[in-house]
Amino acid sequence: MFLILSDIQLDQPLVAEKLLEVFQGFEATYMAMTGQSQEQTQDDNIPETYDNDFSDISNAPHLVFTLIGSFVTKPIAAPGGRQSAQSTFNSLADIIASCPYIAANAKFVLVPG
Repeated sequence: MFLILSDIQLDQPLVAEKLLEVFQGFEATYMAMTGQSQEQTQDDNIPETYDNDFSDISNAPHLVFTLIGSFVTKPIAAPGGRQSAQSTFNSLADIIASCPYIAANAKFVLVPG
């Protein structure tokens, strides 16, 4: 499965918050699909059974997140811009790391623009 998100500015708090919500939603869904920690998923909209057997993680659909955007609003060449960008990408790493299944199994493509 490919998920393409554009106009991503990670230094905007609302964008980071919503990106976390997206990752957590996929995390809960994939955990439910593979039968791992279903009781930890708090979304009642996730079905408890599936037609396909994803108990073996290798059978689960592959997941690729493509993030497109400038990622930061402050130019990197501006004073403090590099540190701001580094902090912003560290925050993205923290967001991804907060979803262990996604962090271990998904691929991430970052497209500047």
